[in-house]
Amino acid sequence: NVEDTDRATSSASSLSSSSSSSSLSSTPPSTAAPADVPPPKRHTLVSTHRQHGDLRGSEHAPAVILDTQRTGAKSVAGEAPDPLLEGTGYHVVGVLRRKPGRGDPTRCMSCSDKIARWNVLGTQGALLTRFLSPVYFASYTVGDLYHADALSRAIYGRVKEVPVDTPYTVQEPYIYHTKIKFMAGKEVVEGQVPNPVSSGVSVNWTFPSTSEALISSNGKKMGTVAKNFSSLKQRSRLCKASLKELYMHVCSILSSSSNISTAPPDDHTTTTTPLTPVDEDNNHEVPVVHVPASSSESIPTYHHMKQDRGGYQAAKTALMQTGFRNWLVNSHALEHF
Repeated sequence: NVEDTDRATSSASSLSSSSSSSSLSSTPPSTAAPADVPPPKRHTLVSTHRQHGDLRGSEHAPAVILDTQRTGAKSVAGEAPDPLLEGTGYHVVGVLRRKPGRGDPTRCMSCSDKIARWNVLGTQGALLTRFLSPVYFASYTVGDLYHADALSRAIYGRVKEVPVDTPYTVQEPYIYHTKIKFMAGKEVVEGQVPNPVSSGVSVNWTFPSTSEALISSNGKKMGTVAKNFSSLKQRSRLCKASLKELYMHVCSILSSSSNISTAPPDDHTTTTTPLTPVDEDNNHEVPVVHVPASSSESIPTYHHMKQDRGGYQAAKTALMQTGFRNWLVNSHALEHF
């Protein structure tokens, strides 16, 4: 669900109607359109339900009330709060929101905020820009709660003016609508299981066969108990410590294959690797992180490694200064390892 909330719906009431239903003013194809064709026509979601006590003097003249698709995601500190008025005045649109949770407030940004960020910085993060150009999605396909105007504004319209330099660009991906039901979606599951609840497990996998199940409340692997809670074997391969180890391993392989001489950790004067991947800063060489030859040498922290990606950090700063300055950020101390 997109948390940014300008998904306007029209509500019409009729005394002759006693049930609720929803329909689309025009029906798109049952499958997502291919990425090489123009985006589909935009549709308006219309919901009809009974409005008690509103006679309007005639049972043949339904009352039309404009409303927004409401969300439980709250504005983060520094953003305008929701007015909570009736109809379209309930929410304020275009603000950064915190993903709703069942317990204490999370520090996770809403889905549409994250997607908007991806459409500027790419999905690869800071470290992989040492080896890759920014990785962008070409299109997004949405099922229920589809509203083209609101979706386009939420995921790229509000970041159009972010001033970024090559190879970064503000993407305007296609947005498609599908009527195919998600097999694990709430609507489908409710028809199969009485009173379903969300799973407390998070699953990640890699092609072709390896998978990892995590306990979502603490990020540890399934089977973790108090006795082995601090064991390195129980940490996820997606945690920052694991990603740092993998990153240094790849850098070590590239360093060995390119005959790079030893140098202080802050000195990135290196030769080009045999792979010659594109680098975000100079577009022709890949400066490889120096991996210390002995434990007595200083190893850059995870935070230092990310900050070292100058082009990515410049684009990120531009994004934060153009409407996203209230983005929730964890303490940098958590990355000093």
